[in-house]
Amino acid sequence: MVRESSPDATATRVSPQQRNVTALRVGTAFVFAVSLALLASHVDATRRGFDDAYITYQYASNLAHGRGFVFNAGDQPSLGTSTPLYTLLLALGGRLGLDIPFFSTAVGILATSVALSLLVCIGWEIGFFSAGLAAAILASVAQPYWAWEGMETSFYLAIILGAFWTTLRGWGWLGFSLAALATITRLDGLAVLVAVGVFLMVRRTCSWRSFLPGAALMAAWLVAATLLFGSPLPTSGLAKMNHPSAVSGRFDVLSLVLVRQTLPTTLLISDPVFWNHPRRATALSLFLLSTPLVCLALVGKVRLPIVLLATWLALYLGGYELLRLPEFSWYYGPPAVVLALFFWMTLHAIARMSADAVHWRGERLGRLTVWVVAAVMLGALIVGTPLRERVRVRPHVQAGRWLGQHAAAGDTVVAYEVGTIAYLSGLRTVDLLGLTEPAVRSRLRSGDFSWAIRDRPVYVFSTEIGNGIWPVTRAIFNECVFALNYRPVVRLPFRDDTDYVIYQRASPDEPSSGRSDAEWIDVYHPPSMRRAITVGYSLTFRNRSPHPWHASSSDAPVVTYGWSDSSGNYLAAHAIRTPIPCDVGPGQRVLVSAAVRAPEQPGTYALTWKLDRADGGSLSQYGSASMAGSVMVY
Repeated sequence: MVRESSPDATATRVSPQQRNVTALRVGTAFVFAVSLALLASHVDATRRGFDDAYITYQYASNLAHGRGFVFNAGDQPSLGTSTPLYTLLLALGGRLGLDIPFFSTAVGILATSVALSLLVCIGWEIGFFSAGLAAAILASVAQPYWAWEGMETSFYLAIILGAFWTTLRGWGWLGFSLAALATITRLDGLAVLVAVGVFLMVRRTCSWRSFLPGAALMAAWLVAATLLFGSPLPTSGLAKMNHPSAVSGRFDVLSLVLVRQTLPTTLLISDPVFWNHPRRATALSLFLLSTPLVCLALVGKVRLPIVLLATWLALYLGGYELLRLPEFSWYYGPPAVVLALFFWMTLHAIARMSADAVHWRGERLGRLTVWVVAAVMLGALIVGTPLRERVRVRPHVQAGRWLGQHAAAGDTVVAYEVGTIAYLSGLRTVDLLGLTEPAVRSRLRSGDFSWAIRDRPVYVFSTEIGNGIWPVTRAIFNECVFALNYRPVVRLPFRDDTDYVIYQRASPDEPSSGRSDAEWIDVYHPPSMRRAITVGYSLTFRNRSPHPWHASSSDAPVVTYGWSDSSGNYLAAHAIRTPIPCDVGPGQRVLVSAAVRAPEQPGTYALTWKLDRADGGSLSQYGSASMAGSVMVY
């Protein structure tokens, strides 16, 4: 391979090749140390992974404790995690007595540092050492791991880059074996397997022995997965392919997530700059995606190493687009790292070609251009990035701990984010979105997102509707079994416009009479709201009349509200009206996620919940106004 060296360097006791090897060793050691130190310095008890990571933790925990490869103890084995090899690694840690979330965090930090070091090695193998070092240093400072926190992404990325590097070094058997391990880690590793296999065959420097270890690993995994699960295809992946885009978005090669992980300095650009001018984001994405082709055009001849990386990128990105998988940040991590290398290689190649055209020292100018631009970006990243704040305890963690302390053994929880709750509570947890439930894909295809609630679990964990249109939450609150049988017991703040709530199945109400036709049971007044924002809050009230309320009738109750300022003046702004989701019999309670819009101006206001008629008439006979609550609007 061609190495970066000054063509007019004078002879010394140390050859240019030896100097390059020394630079490689120093560069990889520097990147590894910086990445490890920066990542380790931000570890604390709150950083243990996203909810999807806890799904893998749950499988690993059950496996470590002898319950099998299952999500809930007693279930049939299922591949509800998309990363079987990483699950086995975590299970080994659990078997050794390690805390699985902490172990996963440690593995992720170490693997990230290894992966970035391998990026430097790959750049050196191709002949663009400066490009590899620039990409790795910027990523080290930007710390992309926290966008993949707890996931298998870092481990997977290290195996991918290890497969590429060993293949380029001429260790074909090891490269193909690592590609097989990447496939067992995550099924999209097939793109690595194909790219490495084609590279080895085209280069014609391998024999059947180069493919034998990797092929044996793949064959063993396929047989084991088929016998244990019925198929090597992950249940979670098949479920995600049946989710509409409204549930979790769609993977998009033009996504800003890919751009920002490729060029971390774009994180310093505010979102409106891209939202208000979408062509800018598209143009930047297209440029980054074109860099492999630009590199091939500018290096003077086709280089197989570039073709290897470009082939994998095309297979990876094209596969995710065709399979219509969700838009999760960790899916963009591996291609972003390789695209970053191509970006710096392109910058180097353009500068070198421009200098050669005027008979300057092109190689030196190429390296100088990379270092100057990288220094500017690094400085901007260091100065412009705020200090990383401590992450507060996520509501999923709070919910899992609360359920572990208050729920009875044998209780069941239904949710659409199930990993953390299952792992921390120890309760049987049912996944509405089917990632861990192989039998519900037909329900997902038909849009039945509340199927498990009809079995009346003891607890339901969900957000509220508010003014949003997320189909899963809306399906939950429109389910009559839920509306008539559940009450909120714990509210867990999440964002300005979203709280998570634990709902518990309540005993049926007996018909009774009172002075009014309606009685408020669960009323909530938020202590604060951001101005002009619309939020949903769970309210429960009872039909005290001797007559049923029909949801479709003109005199059915609807939930509305009123705002008053600190002087007692009533705000005449239009109030959102939330209808009851189903018929409510005499004596029955009904749960409604009532939407409320905060006043436009900051200040302290009184919020009063009310019941009104669906046709706009007054329901004063219901005694419909709740007690007022003070809300600070900021």
